[in-house]
Amino acid sequence: MAYSNYLLKANGTEITPAYIQLDTYKVTPNQRLEISAERDTDGVLVRSTVSHKPTKIEFKTPSLTSTQMAALTTILTNAFSNVQERKLSLNYYVPDLDAYQTGNFYVPDIEFTIYRIISSSVLQYDPTRIAFIEY
Repeated sequence: MAYSNYLLKANGTEITPAYIQLDTYKVTPNQRLEISAERDTDGVLVRSTVSHKPTKIEFKTPSLTSTQMAALTTILTNAFSNVQERKLSLNYYVPDLDAYQTGNFYVPDIEFTIYRIISSSVLQYDPTRIAFIEY
């Protein structure tokens, strides 16, 4: 199935482009994890990799207000199957396959940086990095 007008769905809920600074969106699909990598006596690289090939997805948000950031974090929190470990299911577009895959991911810690105070009840955040790492 080719691209179908979304990049990510967290437990069925789309993370819309309003929350993604598109020029920072990176997908590293099917990463090879090595058990060992050595050169033999002829200098030829001999690699041993595990069968599981996890994907990593990351992006920066645009500058968001506190209301927008709360909406994004609510999408993520509602999608967590395990809140303590921040685990969730993602359906995501894989560019090299021009298809979608579904996987189980965790969200590493998110650092929030306040850019300015807009009003007594609204903050504005700098672009914030969000990552999803398949386990």
